[in-house]
Amino acid sequence: MSMRAFVGILIVVFAIVPALGQLPDFYTEVDSVTWVVKDLDSVIKGWQELGFPAAELLSQGPAQSSFRGEANEFSARVAIGYLGQYRVLWIQPESQGNAFSEFLQKNGEGVFSLNYAVDSPSQLNQEVSRLESLGVDTLQKMTLKSGSGELEFVSLDTVEGGTLALALVRGAIFGTLPQDAAPLGMRAVQYAFVVEKIQPASDYWERLGFPKMQVTHGPLTDLTYRGKPAQFDQYLGWQRHGKIVFEWIESIQGPNVYLEHLAAHGEGFHHLAFMVEDMDKAVAYFDSRGIPCSQSGGWGEKGKSGSGRFAYIDTASIGGVTVELLWNYPD
Repeated sequence: MSMRAFVGILIVVFAIVPALGQLPDFYTEVDSVTWVVKDLDSVIKGWQELGFPAAELLSQGPAQSSFRGEANEFSARVAIGYLGQYRVLWIQPESQGNAFSEFLQKNGEGVFSLNYAVDSPSQLNQEVSRLESLGVDTLQKMTLKSGSGELEFVSLDTVEGGTLALALVRGAIFGTLPQDAAPLGMRAVQYAFVVEKIQPASDYWERLGFPKMQVTHGPLTDLTYRGKPAQFDQYLGWQRHGKIVFEWIESIQGPNVYLEHLAAHGEGFHHLAFMVEDMDKAVAYFDSRGIPCSQSGGWGEKGKSGSGRFAYIDTASIGGVTVELLWNYPD
């Protein structure tokens, strides 16, 4: 082979295969979250009663899969739904020896993975290879089926270093986003995670190509916890590489909902955040449906540009994930 031909091959290879630390473009948008529950019917009913649209139950019988490199038969009840603009894949495992049953036993109910959509088998295999070269093993492979088609689902074992699984999906099982996917016009703005320490998680995801977290520690005002005045504090780590912000929370003073989550579930996914137009109206809406505010506060100089309010709604009782409401003072 001539040197010119060899150089030409290298150019093609490097044009196709991203550098180990280079993040592929599909990571700018989370396709969906995989949410593991004990009782699918009660979870779906609970969210419907809060004004979110009905979920579609999938007829998911036993299917062949692999878990930690061993072939097995996977069985579960599965549903797809929308919480605002968040697309949810709910899974109630009915068999053992899979990633979902293991997660449920260790962490309890909650979000198991963030799922990213790839366009082709080659793109999927290329990203799996890139992550394997960085020390990330494949945790589980399976295929889910619905009336809309099949979804190839590959979960990567990023849990130990990154606190939750990363999954690559190919295919389509989700339909069109419903017009009224959330009450009160709530708008999806944030995925949030609770960790013991932010820095190790930041270092881990940065090694895989995700941006370094920007850590802030701003003053908060008007704090409440479980209906009483409070003095909690935390560091916040931010990743803004995608369409929806990632927030990482390290508690430094409690009691607060973050320490509650660590005690009950360990590190991992904590809440889905929504922007609302009227905070008092939104809090009252959930409270009237038996879901109270568990923690609240504000930031900035009240009544001035740059200020705002937050309120956590105790939806952890219906599947292990909390909702946060956010409101910004209008400019």
